[in-house]
Amino acid sequence: MMSGDPLLGIGYILSHSSPTHPFTRLILEQYNIDRDVEVKKHLTFMLCLDILDYPLIQILILLIILLESHLMFFFRM
Repeated sequence: MMSGDPLLGIGYILSHSSPTHPFTRLILEQYNIDRDVEVKKHLTFMLCLDILDYPLIQILILLIILLESHLMFFFRM
């Protein structure tokens, strides 16, 4: 989520509902979330806020991540 990459945000949100799902594991492994200490600290802090337990908040976070990635692409051109 910190990188603005939609797959990272989606993978993180999916990991809370089914961390053993093959698609989720693939994303988490691709971005080294299980091994990157700084990313784990940031995600643990967000989890402590308990905001990701609500489906509406999850959808809003996904929309923000997707919008951010599209805006970053648009302004690079």
